[in-house]
Amino acid sequence: MRGEYDKAGELVRQLWNASKSHGIDVPIQVVTLALYVELQLGRTEIARNIIKQHCPQYR
Repeated sequence: MRGEYDKAGELVRQLWNASKSHGIDVPIQVVTLALYVELQLGRTEIARNIIKQHCPQYR
C-alpha cells in the first residue's frame, strides 16, 4: 500500500509543479490530496508546511 501512496505523492507533486510553472494557483483539490497523501506516508512536517502555505489563518 505504501508504494501506491508514493506513486500518488509523485503525481501530486507533478500536478503541483505544473500549476506553479504555468502561473496558476494550485487547486484546493490538489492541496487536499497532497495533505492526505503526506499524512498517510507519515510526513507530518510536510503536511504542516502545506497548511501554513495555503491556510493563512494557521500561520
